[in-house]
Amino acid sequence: MKRPNKNGKRVVPQPGGESFQIGEAGLPIYHMPMPPVKSRGQLIPLGEWQIGEAGPPMTPDEYKAYCEREGILDPDRQLIPSPEELAKLPLSARVAFARRCAARIAPLAGVATPQELNPQAAALFLLAASTVQTPLRRMLRCIRRDFDRLLHLARKQKWTDDTPVSSDVFGPMWPKDLVPTWAREIQQPPVNPV
Repeated sequence: MKRPNKNGKRVVPQPGGESFQIGEAGLPIYHMPMPPVKSRGQLIPLGEWQIGEAGPPMTPDEYKAYCEREGILDPDRQLIPSPEELAKLPLSARVAFARRCAARIAPLAGVATPQELNPQAAALFLLAASTVQTPLRRMLRCIRRDFDRLLHLARKQKWTDDTPVSSDVFGPMWPKDLVPTWAREIQQPPVNPV
């Protein structure tokens, strides 16, 4: 048998040299055996499935109560916790959160930095310092993240008003890729536990 490219020469196809085979395809040949019947899921006959088995749909108020009871966070919640949300925290956690907000904007506030600051005032400081390149929404999410963490820990560990809250529960002040330029230059003081 002569190979067309044996000597390394370029082979150019000639017109009219194509050939096609016409016929019927056979059964598919499986190369992998099917799993045994026991490993497959059990099928539910269509006649036995009732759409209304889960119960009637919840009203918006019932759904909101269900989410609060189960600890499901609302994806449409505000970036800054409201005073009603803050009231859900124990007193020591509210004080720790206010100190965290004050420490977050300490490089911006200058010399007269308050010891404690509500989240709305901290958000105003961040808004005033924002520029076109500043990811303001992500910075405000940091305030929400701190609040959500405190709320989760307070529920999980059953904190009371007398439970001491350390600044270590919050983690880093800013994510690595989000540290503002005004916060890089000044070393932030540690927040004392409540």
